[in-house]
Amino acid sequence: MLGASLVAAQPTQEQLLVGKWRHVSSGHTIDGKQSSIKPSETHAIGEFTADKKWSLVSAKNRSSGTYRWLDGERIEQTVIESGFPGQVGMVSVKRVRATADRLEFITSHTREELERAMPTVKPGERRPSEMVITTVFSRVVKE
Repeated sequence: MLGASLVAAQPTQEQLLVGKWRHVSSGHTIDGKQSSIKPSETHAIGEFTADKKWSLVSAKNRSSGTYRWLDGERIEQTVIESGFPGQVGMVSVKRVRATADRLEFITSHTREELERAMPTVKPGERRPSEMVITTVFSRVVKE
């Protein structure tokens, strides 16, 4: 009986997501080939609230919007405000892996999505068929 109560006490991904997070690093896998993981060059802080709102603030941009859980491991995130007008209205699905102190978003983009979001390809260059972006955050500890 004690084991069942311990399992029930574990926080869900939904509960773990809520809070403030500092961007730590990101990496890309393009057409199956993984690039190096790069540490964050900005001091971006993301926040997710229990009422399904999010915000991201960095030196270069401020954006915010809403999110909803699609299942136990994926959210759909909508951009409502952004310093980059092209982002407003964008909707993306992210796989979430959250612990008490670490958050990962894994976002897969198809060629069609990349064509809509990225600038025109230069002559002789090829647009990837698929890009997977992994973004890592660490929890901002309350002071």
